[in-house]
Amino acid sequence: KFQFKGMCPGLAAEGGPVVYTTPFQLVSSLLTYVPFGSVATVPCGGDTVADQSLLCMLRQDGAMGWSKDGPYCLEELHHHAEHHPPPDSCDDDNGGCEHICVDEGEDYYCECDDGFALMEDGHGCAPADPCESNPCQFDCI
Repeated sequence: KFQFKGMCPGLAAEGGPVVYTTPFQLVSSLLTYVPFGSVATVPCGGDTVADQSLLCMLRQDGAMGWSKDGPYCLEELHHHAEHHPPPDSCDDDNGGCEHICVDEGEDYYCECDDGFALMEDGHGCAPADPCESNPCQFDCI
C-alpha cells in the first residue's frame, strides 16, 4: 500500500547517472520527479569518495526534499568529515541521523520513521523490505 505524500525533484548526475529506488521497488535512472520514500544513489565515480545515498523525505522545515543538500561527491567535503569526528549528541546536526536521533545522556542512537529500516552505517534509513517482517505463504512481491 502506497500513500502519496509528495515528490522530490530529480538530482543532477555528479559521477554517473543517479539511480532511484522507489518504495514500490521501481528502479530507474530516468525519473525527473521521485516519490516520497524513494532512495537516490548518487555515483561519485572515483576511488576517494563513496557513492552517496539520499532519501526523499519531509524535511524539518516542512518541505519535501532530499535528506542531504548537494553537492554530494566533492572530495573536500568527505576529507573534512574524516578529520572532524561525528557529533556526540543529537544537538549537533541531529547526531548525523537521517530521521530520528534518540539522546541518552552521554550516548545517542538513530532510529527510522515507520516503513524504513536503519542502514548498516547506523545513521541512514532506507525503505524497509515489507516481505522481511511479513512472511508470506507464497512468494512475497
